[in-house]
Amino acid sequence: MKYGSAPNRYFEDVVPMGESEVHEALLREMKRHRYWKSSALKKMHFDRLEMINCLHYILESFTEARSTSEAAEAVAPGQLYDQATTLVANPWDYEVLPTKLFTDQVRMIEMPGTSTINPCSACNSEGTYHCFHCRGYGTDKCNFCR
Repeated sequence: MKYGSAPNRYFEDVVPMGESEVHEALLREMKRHRYWKSSALKKMHFDRLEMINCLHYILESFTEARSTSEAAEAVAPGQLYDQATTLVANPWDYEVLPTKLFTDQVRMIEMPGTSTINPCSACNSEGTYHCFHCRGYGTDKCNFCR
């Protein structure tokens, strides 16, 4: 499918409708709607029918929003190769293409060159924290960085 252009369409094969076809079409539409009464259609009288071509135009568009936020995860030695090169990174500097056009998508992507190694805020990079079940006498593995 080619985007941006539409084929030329000609309406020479349109069959003119008479009064009986219009009555049948209106009756079918009234049956679809629960609160419409068919008595109005029975009383309806057409003085003149005029055929007018009508185009149905559909505009499909999309919007895109980008934001940045910090995320923390456990890092094994040798897992992080590139250090942060800049402090401020613009998310619009990176090309991210949709997997399928005109569908709702949420994508989370790490921006290159923005990774940093910080100490664990839960255990202060010790790997353990004081156990509160035993009133602080023992230690337990840190669930955040281990």
